[in-house]
Amino acid sequence: MKRIDKTFVVLGMVIAGFLTWYAGYSNSHTSSANLGWFTYVALCPSSIFLMLTENAKTAWEEALIIAVVVVSNGALYGAVCFTVREFMQTRTGT
Repeated sequence: MKRIDKTFVVLGMVIAGFLTWYAGYSNSHTSSANLGWFTYVALCPSSIFLMLTENAKTAWEEALIIAVVVVSNGALYGAVCFTVREFMQTRTGT
């Protein structure tokens, strides 16, 4: 895994972490701006699984669900970066 792939993994995790935090913040502060569902699905497709936190019985279950969402979004960003990088390398012949 190259450095750029690792960078995109971290970027995906940061984006998922921020969107998860903002979703909780905007739910408890109704005067804050709503980003809209498309923003969440476009930037963090795995955020759809955050609906599972509504049925979580303990804080540990919520934390586990959020961790899975954040890590899976990082893996998705890394996989997309790797795929695009490999495609571009085969196209340019390097």
